[in-house]
Amino acid sequence: MKNDDHISPELVRYGTQVTSADVHALGQFVLQRTRSALKDASAGSVAGQMALGLQMTVKTLTGQLTAYLAVAADPESAWNRLARMLVIDSAWNLLLDAAHPWTHHPTYDKERWQRTKLKESLVMAQIDAATAGDKQALEWLEALWKSIEQPA
Repeated sequence: MKNDDHISPELVRYGTQVTSADVHALGQFVLQRTRSALKDASAGSVAGQMALGLQMTVKTLTGQLTAYLAVAADPESAWNRLARMLVIDSAWNLLLDAAHPWTHHPTYDKERWQRTKLKESLVMAQIDAATAGDKQALEWLEALWKSIEQPA
C-alpha cells in the first residue's frame, strides 16, 4: 500500500496503487465542481442540495481514504492489510463514482483514475498472505474466492 504524497506514473488498477496524492487530486477535482454548482444554484434548490450532499460525501471519502492509506502502509498481518485494501478499493471506486459526471472534463485524469479491480487485488493479497505464512488469511481468501466464483 502506498501513502505517497505524489501521483505515480503507473495507472491505478488496484487498491495498492492508490496514493494519498491521487485521493487529494480526485477529491479536489470533484469539490471544485460542487463549489461551482453551489455558487450557481439558488438557495434551497434541489441542485444546490444535491451538490452539497455530494460535497459532503466526497469530503468523507477522501478523509477515510487518507486515513486508511496512512495505516495500510504499516507492516502487519496479511489479514489486516487485506481488510484495509478491500476498504480502500471500495472507497476509491465510490470516489470515482462521485466524479463520474465530469469524466469528459479536460482536467479529469482518464488515464490514471480507473476503477480498482477486486479479483486482481485478491490475487495480490493471496501472494502476500502466502509469503507471510498467514494461514488464517489464506483460508479466508480461499472462501472469498469461492463465493465470488460461485455466487449463491
